[in-house]
Amino acid sequence: MEYRYSLNSKPPFKKLTCPFCNTKRSWVRYVDNLTGAALPDKYGRCDREINCGHYLNPYKEGYAKEKYKEENYYLSQSSKPMVKQVRKKHTAFVPHKILNSTQQLEGYKENRFVQYLLKKAPFPFVQSDIDRVVKQYQIGTITYNRVVGATTFPFIDADNNIRAIQVKQFDDKNSTKHTNFIHSILAKRCQNMNNSVPEWLTEYLKNERLITCLFGEHLLKAYPTNPIGLVEAPKTAIYATLYFGFPENKDNILWLSTFNNKGLTVEKCRALKNRNVFLFPDLSKNGKTFDEWEAVGKKIKDELQIPIKISTLLEKLASNEAQMDGADMADYLIQLDWRACR
Repeated sequence: MEYRYSLNSKPPFKKLTCPFCNTKRSWVRYVDNLTGAALPDKYGRCDREINCGHYLNPYKEGYAKEKYKEENYYLSQSSKPMVKQVRKKHTAFVPHKILNSTQQLEGYKENRFVQYLLKKAPFPFVQSDIDRVVKQYQIGTITYNRVVGATTFPFIDADNNIRAIQVKQFDDKNSTKHTNFIHSILAKRCQNMNNSVPEWLTEYLKNERLITCLFGEHLLKAYPTNPIGLVEAPKTAIYATLYFGFPENKDNILWLSTFNNKGLTVEKCRALKNRNVFLFPDLSKNGKTFDEWEAVGKKIKDELQIPIKISTLLEKLASNEAQMDGADMADYLIQLDWRACR
């Protein structure tokens, strides 16, 4: 059933200044899907999850409940009966032709993420390994718009449906500069060119949630016995694969990503039944993310009967500065010679 209130993702759509940390273009407001109206400013989520992370949900805070009471009060005063609207859960996918358009060979020459690994990393990787990991995770490149050279990370489920394609721009040190999604870029492009929105995109924008599977989930059937390593970002899953080896060796970990620090859920982990799972959360102030992942991991273990353990390695290695910066496994690995790690 579709929720009445959701974070805004429909064009025309702009991120606003966060009312809590005052960062521009970081605040996404909740909207009423029944009326199309935006909720009060305080209801929304800040993208700066480590340094701000403010998130006020109208369901948990009480707004939705009060609104329901208010509307039903007026309904009770009316002589006309109201027919309850039941909304079906809507699931639409990104077409494979959109994924294919990001995988043109010429594009990888402009891909800043790929080129960093080949030429600028402290210990550059060999071309064959980069080709291999790109093919495995179906990484692509944006070759148009103002984000030329940005990297695409597709979230493909176990049935080969493309749930979302994340777009990341990286700086000269391969740190994230900006994050977007290909459907948002295409919607904005249609708007700027005064073109009609494709039918698939119209349907896709009706989805309540977009990141509903793990990054790399499409690899589970190909490697049915490997242990699973769960990290937050797709970038970290790529780094871990390059450093610790590919899953053709059944003893090697198959690295998957949850999308972000809030992305570890019981629902996503249903795809990991009968696997040994290891959690590698990013660092955070006062170990907040570690504690959250430990709690969710216990819930996954209890509900799904999945053997699951959480790594304390980063917590032991971390300096106060690294914790405050929200460093991850990739930040440590890139300083090491990958040949020694293999």
